[in-house]
Formats: sequence, C-alpha cells, structure tokens
Amino acid sequence: MSAGSSEVGRLLTAAATEGELPRLDYGDLLDWNVAVRPDATAVVLDDRSVTFRELHRMTLAASSVLRGRGIAPGDRIGLLGANTMEWLALSLGGLVNGVSVVPFNARYSPAEITALVARAELKLLLAQPRFGRKDLSAYLGELSESQSVAVATIVDSVPGLDHANVGETAAAAAKSIGAHAHEVGTIMYTSGSTSAPKGCMLAQSGMIRNAALHTQRLGITSSDVWFSPMPLYHAGGFVWGVTSMLVTGATLVSQQTFDAARAIDLVEATQATYHHGVDTMFISEMESPAFDHARMRSLRIANSTGGRPVLERIHREMGVPGIVSKWGITEGYGNLTLSSPDDELETRLETVGRGYPGIEYRIDPVTTSGTGEILIRSSVMDGYFRDADSTAATVDPDGWLHTGDLGWFDSDGFLHYVGRSKQMLKVGGENVSALEVEGVLLTYPGVTAASVIGVSHPRLGEVPIAVVEATTPERELADRLMQHCHDRLARFKVPAEIVVVAPGEFPLTGSGKADAAGVRRLLEARS
Repeated sequence: MSAGSSEVGRLLTAAATEGELPRLDYGDLLDWNVAVRPDATAVVLDDRSVTFRELHRMTLAASSVLRGRGIAPGDRIGLLGANTMEWLALSLGGLVNGVSVVPFNARYSPAEITALVARAELKLLLAQPRFGRKDLSAYLGELSESQSVAVATIVDSVPGLDHANVGETAAAAAKSIGAHAHEVGTIMYTSGSTSAPKGCMLAQSGMIRNAALHTQRLGITSSDVWFSPMPLYHAGGFVWGVTSMLVTGATLVSQQTFDAARAIDLVEATQATYHHGVDTMFISEMESPAFDHARMRSLRIANSTGGRPVLERIHREMGVPGIVSKWGITEGYGNLTLSSPDDELETRLETVGRGYPGIEYRIDPVTTSGTGEILIRSSVMDGYFRDADSTAATVDPDGWLHTGDLGWFDSDGFLHYVGRSKQMLKVGGENVSALEVEGVLLTYPGVTAASVIGVSHPRLGEVPIAVVEATTPERELADRLMQHCHDRLARFKVPAEIVVVAPGEFPLTGSGKADAAGVRRLLEARS
C-alpha cells in the first residue's frame, strides 16, 4: 500500500471515530480502493457489475470526456436520468475534476426541469432521453436552445465513454490528497414535498465524513454487500449509498429504477447483508408475490425512513435482526442520528438513534414536554445556491441549522423524533402528529403508503385528512381503516376522512416519500 493510501485510511478512521472533517475528496477514495482492493466488486447495477479498477477507469474516462467539452473546476454540470453505470461514472468524473454535480429528480416534469436548469446555471446537462414511459427527446432539444445550455445524452452520445478501452484512453491527472475536499461537490435540490426545491451546496469532505460516520455506527466493512435501490439523484442514494461504498470498500448493489420483485432477486443473488430504502420500498417488497423471508436471510441490517410500524414489519416479516432507525436532512449532509444494530430492540424501534462525534445538537425552544425544534451545527451545507435569503432563514449567524423537525433527546442521548413542524396539526386545541396517524394506517394489511394533512375546519381550526394507497382499494376499505384508527388513536387524532387510491396513484416525491403538495392537489381535485 502506498503512503498516500495509508494517509487516506488514517483520515477516514479519524472521520469515522472522532468526527473530524477529512481533507479528502472522491478522487482520493477511488485511488485508495484501487490500491487496496482493485479486483473486488464495487457496484452491481441490475445485470451489470464493475470492479473498483473498472469503476476507476470509467471515472477517469468520464473525467476526460468532461474536460474535452470544456468543463473546468468550479463549473456545474447537471445529470438527469435513472440509475446507470454511466450516470455514476459521469458524476464521479465531475467530482474528481472539481466540478459541482447537480443531480435532477428524474420524475420532474419538463417545466420543473427547465426552471431548475436555469436556476442552477449549468454549463452542461447530461440526460437520459428515455426512461420508463417518459420520452424527453424533443424537450431536451428545445431546452438546449431556450436555456443556452449544452445538452448531451448520458449513454451513447457522450463520446469517449467506451467501456471496452477506458484503460487505454484515460489518464489520471496528478494531484495532491484532498485537492477538491472543501469545494462544493454537489448541489442537491430538496424534494420539495412542502415547498419549492432549493439547492443544497454540499462539500466533498462533508459527504465523505457523513458516510464514514454512519458506516462506522453500522459496522460496515469491505466484506459487506450494501443493497440500496434509492435513486442516485437523492442524498439517500448518493451520500448514503455510493459514498458509503467508497469509504468502506463494500459492494454497492442497486437498480436502474425500483422494482420490488427484482429487488428481492438481487438481495438473494448477491447475498446482500445490508438493505437501505424508504418505507414504500420495503412495504412493496413484503407485499410482493415474490416475497419469501427465506430469500432475505442474508440481511443482517436494514433501515427505513418509516417509523416504528414499518421497522417492526421488517424485523418480523423479513427476519432482519439488526433493524436500525435514523434521522437527517439534506441540508445537514443526509444522516445526523442513527441507532446501532447492538442497541436494544425497543430503543431502535422507539427512537432515531444517537448523534455523532463532531456534530453539535440542540433542542430549541424546549416546551414543557421537552420537545422542540432540532438544531444542528458543524455538519451544515455551504448554503442554498444563489438563495441568500433562504440560507439566512435556515442557518442563523451562530452557524446553527434550524431543521424544522421536532423532537427531544432522552437521558441516554437518543433522539425521539416527533415530526416536521409543518406536520403538527392543531385540532381543537390538541396537538396531533401526522406521522403518528400515518404510522397507524400503515399497520393495516394491504396499505402500502399513507399521508395525513390538515385541512381547515370552522369549529376545530383544522382536522386531519388521510390519503392511503392500498394493494386492493375496495369501496369498504376506508370504513375499515376508520375503525382501525378509532381502535388505536384518541378521537381527536382520527382522520375526518380517509381517501383510498390504487397503486401508482399515490403522490410521491422522486425519493419515494409522500408528496404533501401532491396529496393536497389530489384532495382538491376530488372535492
């Protein structure tokens, strides 16, 4: 192992155990993995796989392609498409060049893409013209003319990214360790479930530290197989997935787009040891005809964005012993608290884990119940891109990031998450957590997604209304769900109305979370 590789290993250890911000960039991680484990499998994406040596060569080829297009350090490139090896290589190729990568939600409409392309001030947009049932070919041509931005397709039309001879065509540019560590590596636009998307500027070193911290807490090593079907344009896919693979040397397994039956096939075929995803993914897997807990027996750890009901199902039905809970936001580099597989089961179900070394936490203001807004410091984005007002409204002069999330820490340092401040309803003077009501709805068999919002009421101020997705949306299901809630919740928490929709009709953000604005529009359209 070279002296440079030894230094990378030392810095990663300090980041993982002490929370130190490492003077490392993505080029350092790729070089380190090639030096330590060149022929180990780095990524499995559906039917394709690459070793760390091959991923390194693809990245260097992509880096060369970008330089050939005049992309220089400090420029911004956009990526629009599903999870592919080319998407991954081009994003890493940008990072090793000191370029800011701006991933776009592949589910955005052309109007949303146009607005964000202009806002991000891109020099180049790399896009996948067709994915799923979407065909953006004509739109992309119009976009290039209207926005004065160069547009190229991710696959085939990007010259030089030829997997057969990248070893011969790519040459690494000599640089010192950490050359791009503190530069903005990505501008990640928030999913915009309650407001317009804002671009979070995340430095390379911060993303690397976040991955080092959570993989250390989980006990992930190079022998693990990390299954994450999350989209790469989301922090959960890139920071939690790709970066975790690079800081540990574990194998990352993913899909171009999520498919429950195929996900089960991949877990079984690769003998995945860790499964990450959002609650809708896990529920879809457990509701799939292809599901058999015996096919998931290799999993020792799993975590979902869902609360206790989903985690209990994963533990009980999938048979995963090490279910863990977490909390975080994109503005704080993704993950900010996490439980350990070694914590007591009840603690993992009831809390979202403990904080990390090197990150400061505060609850403010603290109410009589001990609950308040969660503030963090020392793991904060560089701000919202070209949005000083929103940055100032979110990060105070002392560096505290006001997350908009509510919770409280117990005496053992575990965070109890209550929900988004905007998800707290006031029903006749009583506080109602939308998250709690959603959790109860998700325990009903066949319910795969749930969202609860508040609507105005002349006497009570507001009342909860629920929209749920069910595998078999019978006419009587809403009545049965109402009784299910009455049996488990105080009367003032029970939704005034429950709307049941069929699979595919439930509004989701690109990261698989309930789209609150979309849910509200759906209800308005039905009224």
